[in-house]
Amino acid sequence: MVTFRDLTLEDQDMINSYFERLQANNSECSFTNLFIWRKCYHVQWAIVEGYLVILTTVRGKSWILPPFGNYQDGDLKKVMELLKVYFQEKAMPFVIRAIPEAAAEALKKEVPGWFWMEEEREIFDYIYRGEDLRLLKGKKYHGKRNHINQFKKRYSDYGYEKITAENIPEVKEFLERWCFYRQCKSDFDRELYCEKKAIYEAFSSWEQLKCTGGAMRVNGKIEAFTIGEQLNKDTVLIHIEKANVEIPGLYGVIHQEYLLHEWPDILYVNREEDMGDEGLRKAKLSFYPAAFARKWKAEYQEKDTLYCHRASDEDKEEVKRLWEYCFTDTREFTEWYFSRYYRTERTFGAFLNGDLTASVQMIPYELLVRGKKMRASYVVGLDTAPEYRRGGVGRKLLKYSMEEMRREKRCISLLMPFSPDFYLPLQWTFCYFKQNYVIDPWDLNYARKPHLGRAAQEHGTFRRVRMKDAVQVMQNIYQSYQIGRNGGILRGEEQWELLTESWELEHAVCYVLSGKEVQQAYMVYSIEGTVMRIHEMLYTGEQAKRECLDFIYGHRSHIVKAEWAAESGDTTFCYLNPGRSVCTLQPFLMARVVDVIQAWREFAVLAMKEPVIIRIEDELLEWNNAVFKFWETDGKKESQRLGEEVQWDYCMGIESFTQLLMGSSSFEELLTRGAIVRGGALEGEPLKSLFPKLNNDIQEYY
Repeated sequence: MVTFRDLTLEDQDMINSYFERLQANNSECSFTNLFIWRKCYHVQWAIVEGYLVILTTVRGKSWILPPFGNYQDGDLKKVMELLKVYFQEKAMPFVIRAIPEAAAEALKKEVPGWFWMEEEREIFDYIYRGEDLRLLKGKKYHGKRNHINQFKKRYSDYGYEKITAENIPEVKEFLERWCFYRQCKSDFDRELYCEKKAIYEAFSSWEQLKCTGGAMRVNGKIEAFTIGEQLNKDTVLIHIEKANVEIPGLYGVIHQEYLLHEWPDILYVNREEDMGDEGLRKAKLSFYPAAFARKWKAEYQEKDTLYCHRASDEDKEEVKRLWEYCFTDTREFTEWYFSRYYRTERTFGAFLNGDLTASVQMIPYELLVRGKKMRASYVVGLDTAPEYRRGGVGRKLLKYSMEEMRREKRCISLLMPFSPDFYLPLQWTFCYFKQNYVIDPWDLNYARKPHLGRAAQEHGTFRRVRMKDAVQVMQNIYQSYQIGRNGGILRGEEQWELLTESWELEHAVCYVLSGKEVQQAYMVYSIEGTVMRIHEMLYTGEQAKRECLDFIYGHRSHIVKAEWAAESGDTTFCYLNPGRSVCTLQPFLMARVVDVIQAWREFAVLAMKEPVIIRIEDELLEWNNAVFKFWETDGKKESQRLGEEVQWDYCMGIESFTQLLMGSSSFEELLTRGAIVRGGALEGEPLKSLFPKLNNDIQEYY
């Protein structure tokens, strides 16, 4: 029987004895790491058949680190059998995380077929050459040296000092200032909250943990600090690094000075993982790591039990076959999609006895919502094999993918439903609509120039362009079009490249409207027989739009109709003959808040005068199904999850909360429809002013 016990400072020598024998270079092989984070991660340990096993639990989910011991001489299979029984008795999934390569190979050898495994890129440790980070030599570090030199020119009163018991109170004072601006609170940013607690744990046991630390004093005050320790004979591990971001270059200075003073001869520096944060990943890569400490995740696969997890490279062909069975795309498009657009790392599957029963893809995007960037994922290709339908497989897979989105801090899910009947009960809601036109081009005779004579209205000329050569022109027009509109996707270079490829696949052409000084519109369309199909038509203003309509009118001799999906507020229908042209307002794209607290933090809502308490009902995602208090402190949005007994001001489903935040419905509309219920007595209606209705428009179909 396996019995785990809580980690204490008295366990240090015993646990270090296992780590010292391994001489591993991954950050988990550090007693200090385990100890200072033990409360947030509820770290426990056990000795099982001579192996050290570390158990952690976060938000009710438990996993172990790979057993530490001698894989050549020990009985690893027996250890695994005992641990499997432990997890089965606890009715918990048997999961192992942060598995280094040697341990992964040992597991495959000793218990073949037991586990599904995947790399955990977000917890790869970044390992650098010590000399590179101390000296920052060469062209590739030119920018880093510049930042440090600029700091030294700007600040004459600065200096490095070792962290000791005497200056720890000052370091703590700086940490409090740093955390005030980052809101290191448990209900706001759990990672920062836990990190703050971990730092205090390190300071509380500073001498016993044998850590080293350095601080930078600027103008008499500590404004940065670093904590590290020796991981093995060749490597130092950096646990913590904090600096005042309002002092440019200071992060680079503390980073370099700590290594120069405390570790002048160490060969390697482990700066731990990036946790999947894109900004942190970019920063760590900019220092040019010499290697990564790669790690895997393993989950035990019980026979005849459905498991959801990320797909592997080997699953790609099966995902493709399921796609071809469920969807009606042309073979040409499918081949392009799976060769150019498909990514294994954003594909999830539901597996039964190793067979793929359903799959879904989560395409990462950045939206511009209420003037602020927001991380989202577009749900694409949810498909289930026919023999597994009506069993809740799709629902389970969607929930799993939402859990992954939450972990990646993508707080909004978008999707274009084949049929909304499946998604509406799961509380996705339509937040984007389109005016779908089928236009007889002869009807555009008036719509194109409704008031002025042709000579007075000439606005520019159209010219055909190669799409790949005109990306920057289209990007400029696209950005101009987004002004005054809400919820559009921020397109980057990769998005434009794939988008133009997909248009060319449909034999589309592109024309750009150029005025005297700037380009004012572009049209991407294809002509199929006598039908003009407009893939995208964007413009910088009403006059440019009329020129586009005039361009379509010029095709009246050889097309019978033009199909165009315009924004929901478009008024071209006012000028059309209803007997010949058709305009219908139709739902286009659904959305759903994945994480209420994260969404509240990211959305740029207007200033709050008073706190508001909202009861959110979410039948799919339990972490959203609660009473929340929302308020603002010094311009920073804050939130707290409250108990069910608290009197709320408003009650609404997650779909109504989504519509408010996305601006697709106003507070008054939702109240009238009964989608929002009032609770306690409030002065005025704070939600009315917080979430004004906006003009939502988006172009992406996947």
